[in-house]
Amino acid sequence: MKAALRYYAREMRRAGFDYDHPDEVEPDMRGRLAALTNGGTILVEKMSPEQRAGLKKLQDYERRVAAKNFELEQEVFDPVEAKIEKELFARKVK
Repeated sequence: MKAALRYYAREMRRAGFDYDHPDEVEPDMRGRLAALTNGGTILVEKMSPEQRAGLKKLQDYERRVAAKNFELEQEVFDPVEAKIEKELFARKVK
């Protein structure tokens, strides 16, 4: 699993993202959105043009991160998790 995490971090950096673990993505996105909307207190209708541009930029970033994150989860983590489960539950039942 450690090798998979190193590979994940390396591939995310190659794609232009600074994440070492898949679990870091969602909290980061939530934090960025909260910073942009003042903790969710600013409605989109009441945003300034600069804030709307920032929201659009965040949405684009989130889509790119989500696509790369999903790709790496499918490519790297699903096979590793399947192998771990097979090793854990491969005992013969008598």
